[in-house]
Amino acid sequence: MKNKLKYGEYYTENDFICIFENGEIVTTKAIGRMSKIIKRDLKIDFNFHMLRHTHATMLLEAGVNPKVVQERLGHSSVSITLDTYSHITTEFQKVAVSEFEKYLQKNKVSNLK
Repeated sequence: MKNKLKYGEYYTENDFICIFENGEIVTTKAIGRMSKIIKRDLKIDFNFHMLRHTHATMLLEAGVNPKVVQERLGHSSVSITLDTYSHITTEFQKVAVSEFEKYLQKNKVSNLK
């Protein structure tokens, strides 16, 4: 809304997610240019498709149901989402350790052999 007011009649109204500040659609050519800048200036081997992986991983890390993530990405099965698009992060590992510790305390497991 802020940008719509800023650009007035020059603002392009649409329902797309990837748009410039003025509402115009981000083209594949623009994405290619952005990718080159990221690679050159940040020294990151980046491509736009990586954002799908990041999006899936962040949603799963936030506790979103894997079936919802599958639907958002348009995958035919949840296994594609989990096996290909989700990645184990440090945060996932921390949660696993925390949950395991809670389990041990709850079940009074003190000496593992």
